[in-house]
Amino acid sequence: MALSLESTFSGWTLLLQKRGRSMSIIDKTDSAISKWSFPLLLCFLVCCMVAAIELKFPYFFLQDENRVQHLPLYFHNLRALMDGEFPLFNFHQFLGIRVGIQNAAFYPFNYLGLLFSSLFLGHYQGAMEFLALIHLLIAGLGFFYMLRSFDLGDSSCLFGAFAYAASGYLVTFGNSWIPVLECASYLPWIIMYGIRLSNTGGFATCMILVVLRVLLLVVGYPQMYVYIATFEIITVFSLMIANRISHDAKQEGSEPVKPGFNMRNIRLYILSHAATLGISMPLILLAFDQTGKSLTRKAAMDWGKYIAESYNLKLWLNGLVAPFNEAGISTWNELHFISHIGYLTLLCIIPALLLLSSAPARNQVLVFTGCAAFALMWSGDTFVTSLIYYLPLFNKLRLPFKLQLFTSFYMIAVAAFGFDLISRRLASLKSGGRNLLQITVPLLLLLHILNLVGIHTFSREYSFTKFVDRVPFDEPLKVDLSDGRIVSIIQKDINENSLGKAEGFTTPLIGYDYATLWGLYHIGGHDSLVPEENFSVFEVDYDSTFKVRQGSTLDEELNNSLEYFRLWGVRWYIADGAFPVSKVAGLKLFSRDAARTIYYDSGGLPFAFWSDSPAESGIVSEFSTNSVQLDTNRPSDGVAVLNVLWNPYFSAVIDGEKVKLEKANSRQIKVSVPSGKHLVRISYYDPNLIAGMIISLFTIIALSGYGYRIRRTDKSGNAPANNQPTKGSA
Repeated sequence: MALSLESTFSGWTLLLQKRGRSMSIIDKTDSAISKWSFPLLLCFLVCCMVAAIELKFPYFFLQDENRVQHLPLYFHNLRALMDGEFPLFNFHQFLGIRVGIQNAAFYPFNYLGLLFSSLFLGHYQGAMEFLALIHLLIAGLGFFYMLRSFDLGDSSCLFGAFAYAASGYLVTFGNSWIPVLECASYLPWIIMYGIRLSNTGGFATCMILVVLRVLLLVVGYPQMYVYIATFEIITVFSLMIANRISHDAKQEGSEPVKPGFNMRNIRLYILSHAATLGISMPLILLAFDQTGKSLTRKAAMDWGKYIAESYNLKLWLNGLVAPFNEAGISTWNELHFISHIGYLTLLCIIPALLLLSSAPARNQVLVFTGCAAFALMWSGDTFVTSLIYYLPLFNKLRLPFKLQLFTSFYMIAVAAFGFDLISRRLASLKSGGRNLLQITVPLLLLLHILNLVGIHTFSREYSFTKFVDRVPFDEPLKVDLSDGRIVSIIQKDINENSLGKAEGFTTPLIGYDYATLWGLYHIGGHDSLVPEENFSVFEVDYDSTFKVRQGSTLDEELNNSLEYFRLWGVRWYIADGAFPVSKVAGLKLFSRDAARTIYYDSGGLPFAFWSDSPAESGIVSEFSTNSVQLDTNRPSDGVAVLNVLWNPYFSAVIDGEKVKLEKANSRQIKVSVPSGKHLVRISYYDPNLIAGMIISLFTIIALSGYGYRIRRTDKSGNAPANNQPTKGSA
C-alpha cells in the first residue's frame, strides 16, 4: 500500500502561485491515470473494507429493519415487477396495506441490489450487502469529488472520502437502516452541486442537482430528505454570504469592491428546489396522504418522546474516542458508536482551524465548522432543538440522533482541509521537504485506513437491534401455510436479553414482515406508517406478534380471541418454542420443533366467502400484486366478501363491467354478484399517485421548455455573464 501510494505521489511538486496563494500539492495532469487513480484507489479500499467486515461478520448488513422490513418489502417490489405489475398494494400484511413511500418502489438501486444477490449468491438475502457496498462507494466518491472541487489535493480528498465512507454513522446505519445510508450517500453530491449552482449557474448543473434530490426522495425516507435539504440550503447560502463579506478583489486605482449576489444563479437554485418537488409529486402526495392516516405519524411527536432520542454530549464524545466500549455506556444499543470518524480525522481538525486566518479555504472551514456545531446542538437536548421542535413538520421528524450524520460529515470535511494544510506545509520545507512529503503522507493515509477498517473488523459486531437467529434463507412450510392468515405468538416478557436474540425470534415465527418475504398472509406487520384503521383490527403493529402472559396456556389466551381471528381468516397459530404446549379446542397440532409450535384451525374463514353461507364452496380467490380475482359460481344472487380490510381506493368489475363495492359490518370488502359463473376482479388504485404523475409530467415539460429557452438565449449572446468562482469555491 505504501509503495503504491508513494509511486502515485511521485508527481508532487512545490506549486506556489505568484500572488501567494498555494496551488494543489498534487500535480494534476490531463492524463487518465492521474485523473482516475485516486478515485479507483478509493473504490478499492471501500470494497476491501466491506469484504473484511463480511468475512468477520457474514451478512453484517442484514440486521434490525434491514432484515425484518426492508428486505421483504424490496423483494415484494421486485416480485411485482417480475409479474408485470408496479407495486401499489401489499395483501400480505395488516389484512392488506398500501405500498408506502418507505417501500422505495421507485428506487432503482434496490432492484439492482436484489439482482446482484441473485446473480452472485443464488438468493435475494444478500441484497443489503450489495446495497451497502454500492452506496458506500457513492458516498465516498461524492465526498472525494466535493473536496476536489474545493481544490484540495487528491491525497487529502482520499483522506476525507474514506473517513466518510468508513464512518461509524454510515456503517452502523447501513447495518441496521439501509435507507439512512442510501440518503447519506447523496449528501456530498448534493452539497457539491448546490454550491456549484449558486456560484456558476448553468441549467445542466441545475438538472443534475434535481436528479440527485429526486433520487434522495425515492429512497423512501422523507425525513432524511428534509434534513439534507435544510443543511444544503444552510451551507450554500452561508458560503455565499461568507464569500461576499471576505471578498478582497480590487480594481486598479479604486477601493475594494464587494460583489453582489448573482441573482440569476439564485433564481436557478430556487428553481431547482421547485423542480424537485414538482417531479417528486407522486411520492409527496402519497406521503402526505399516508402520514395523515397513520397511527403514529399524523401528529407532532410528543416533546418527551422526541427529546428522549436526542444525542447527548457524553455519547458523542465517547463514540469519538472510545467506540470499542460495551453497549452499557449508551442509552440505546450502539448509539454511541455512530459518532466515530477516525483518530487521525480528529487530529487533522486542529490544523484546519488555522485556516480561519488564511485564504483561500477560510470560508469553507468556517462554514463547515459552524454547520457541524449546529448539527450537534440540534441532535441533542439544547435550546436549538427546542426552537426547531416548534416549527411545523420538523416536530414530526423522528429520532434527533440521526442528525449526527451532519456533524460527522462537516467534521470530516474540515479535517480534510487540515490534512491538506499539513501536506502543503511539508511540501514547503526548504530542506528535504519533498522526500518527507512522499514518506509522511502515504504513512498517515495508511494509518488512517487501518484505524477505520480495524474499528469495524476487530471490535464486536454491533447494530441497533441484533438478530442471532438464522438468516431467513427459506421457510420450509410456506406452501402449507399459504391457505390462511397467520398469528405469531410469544410471551410478553420474551425479549432480547432473555433469549439472546431480538424479540419474537422472528425468522421461524414469521413475525414482522416475513409473511411478505415468503408470499404468506399475516394479521400484522412492521410498518411505521400503518394506518390507524389497520392497526385497530388487532393492535399488532411493531413485530406482528400476539403477546401472552408468561406461564399461561394457549387456550387461556385464545379464549376471547379465537372467533375474532377466525372471522379474519386466521388458520395458523405459530407459537414460540418456549411457550407451554397445551391442547386448544378446535386447533390441531401441525408441527413442533425447538423454535416453534404450529397449530392449524380449520374454522378460519377463507379469503373469499358468501356472506349468507361462509362455509359454502363456490368462490376461488387468486391474489396478484394489486388485485384479487374471484371465480364465483352460485345458482342464486349473493354477496361475496373479500377478507381484506376495506379501503376506499379499491374498485371492482364483474366480467369487465364496473360494479360498486361496499363495506361489510366487520370492515371487509363486499360486492354483490349475480347468479351463475362470473369473474370478479377487485383492484387497488391510488388517485394521489395519478394526480402526482400528472403534476410531474407538466413539471418535466415546463423544465424542458425553460431549458430550451436558456439555451437559445445563451447562443444569442444576450445572457448576463455569471460571476466566476474563485479557486477553491467549488
